[in-house]
Amino acid sequence: LRVASRAASFRFRSPDADVKETGRRLGVEAIVHGSVRRGGDRLRLAVELVDVEDAFEIWAEVYERGVEDVFAVQAEVTAAIVRALKVDVSETERESLRAPAAADVRAWDYCLQGRRFFYQYSKKAMPFARELFERAIAVDPGYGRAWAGIADCAAWLYKNAGRRPEDLGQPRRAFASRVPGGKR
Repeated sequence: LRVASRAASFRFRSPDADVKETGRRLGVEAIVHGSVRRGGDRLRLAVELVDVEDAFEIWAEVYERGVEDVFAVQAEVTAAIVRALKVDVSETERESLRAPAAADVRAWDYCLQGRRFFYQYSKKAMPFARELFERAIAVDPGYGRAWAGIADCAAWLYKNAGRRPEDLGQPRRAFASRVPGGKR
């Protein structure tokens, strides 16, 4: 199973993007389309899996859940896509699919907000994105995606905002102070 990264696929997020061309350029056989709408404490996820060869839908589903169920619905969607693709998955991979992304939905929410600002790729938005990732870590210190967000922000700021060593030092110090055995 070959999955294109979010960064690689983000270039094709336009509603006018041609599915066949997108699939060819990403080197994949199917594309997942979807939307998430939030109303208060409710989520509505609409997801479809499209065959890039003929642009026909392989599978589609709409999920309506409470925000607190976001990790369960992520696991459901992933399992449904794996079934639709008829992919053989090892027991280790199955366990990984069942593992929650974060221990607390608030950390997940902060991380999503952080990514929204990160993908603006601006000197103004990047510090705010980093702050949101830090809030996620304050809620769930072991949330890897939030740590990755801090590292992404630091690297972007270092590369695009003057190559200041402190941009890279902050995530290193934060990691060392919160992770047992982290190097200082």
